[in-house]
Amino acid sequence: MEISIGDKEMMETLFILGLGPERMILGLPWLQDQNPDIDWITGVIRFRPKWKIMVKRPIKHFSGILDKVEDEEVIIWSFIRGEEDSDEIRINAKLSTSQVLAQAHKVKSKSLEELIPPYLSDYTDRFEKKSERFPPSQPYDHTINLKPDFKPRDCKVYSLSPKERIEQDKFLDKNL
Repeated sequence: MEISIGDKEMMETLFILGLGPERMILGLPWLQDQNPDIDWITGVIRFRPKWKIMVKRPIKHFSGILDKVEDEEVIIWSFIRGEEDSDEIRINAKLSTSQVLAQAHKVKSKSLEELIPPYLSDYTDRFEKKSERFPPSQPYDHTINLKPDFKPRDCKVYSLSPKERIEQDKFLDKNL
């Protein structure tokens, strides 16, 4: 259905519902898609203009398909489209909130001197080396030996009743 709000016209897919006195409800997906400025006190909706990002087009060093296009063809096409003779490409783009936050949150790697607090600066030599000394190896450091006929059960962890605890203890005594 074509919807007109002020000067803005848009095509929207609507669902037919019994809404009572309301003729139409535009929900959160519509608000996220259109992202209008809403004055909640006066009830006025204003649509933001699409931002244009200017990107310089490198003609000489481009290594894609456009390398085959001659400069004269570019001039002819720009003349046909009514564009000015320019090396700029205009892109209609809008940054989402997540993109803005992701750019603001870029993590910078810090050097060792920046990571160590000033009160520990006398001990920087302790932080430079990686650990070279480990405790002596023991026969049962990382292995748990189970009986050869043991089959593990896949079950959820939850509290057991007293009878179930007794059964569990019997099972553990038998299999360990």
